[in-house]
Amino acid sequence: MKQVLIGLVLVWNFCATSHAEQVQQNPPTQGVPDFIIGAQDVLAINVWREPDFTVRAVVRPDGRISVPLLNDIEAAGLTPKELTAQITAGLQKFVTEPVVSVIVVEIHSHSVHVIGSVGRGGNYDLNSPLTIVQLLARAGGFTDLAKSRDVVIVRTEAGKTRRFRFNFDTFASGQNFQQNITLHSGDVIIIQ
Repeated sequence: MKQVLIGLVLVWNFCATSHAEQVQQNPPTQGVPDFIIGAQDVLAINVWREPDFTVRAVVRPDGRISVPLLNDIEAAGLTPKELTAQITAGLQKFVTEPVVSVIVVEIHSHSVHVIGSVGRGGNYDLNSPLTIVQLLARAGGFTDLAKSRDVVIVRTEAGKTRRFRFNFDTFASGQNFQQNITLHSGDVIIIQ
C-alpha cells in the first residue's frame, strides 16, 4: 500500500510540474468562468463603513440567504458579482452609495464522491480544479484489494449519464495521460 501511495504522489508531482510548464509556455487566453454560488456555500458580505450590514451567510438548501433589511434573497445560481449588484441595489434604499463585496469563504456546493477500495471514501469538496489522480491522492490511494486498472467515473450532465474509465497502471507507466480528466461537481468515482 505504501508503494501505491508513493507512486500516486510521484505521478501527481510529475503531472503538476508538467502542467505548470505547459501553462507557462501556453498561458490560457480565456478567463476562468465565474463561480456559481450554490447551497451550503459560506459567503462573507461586507458593506464598507456599515458594520450592521456586514454578515457571514450560509446559502440554505432553498438557495436563499438572509441579509439585514433585505430579508431573504436568492443567492444560488448567481455569481458573487451578480449577488453584489443585487445587494447593492437593495441597500440603496437605506444607505447612500453602499459599497458591497461578496466573498465566497467556503465552497461546499461543488463536490465529488468516492466509493470503493480507497483509503478514505466519501464526499470531497471541489475548491479548485481537481483530476482523478489528485482525488485518489486525497482519498488515501488504493487499498490492497483495489482494481487500479478499472476505475470508473460516472457523470450526469443534462439528464444523461456518462461513464469514463481510468486505468491507473497505464497512467503511472507514462501512457494515456488524457484519461486523467478534470472532475466535475457531482461526479462519482468508483474503485472496485
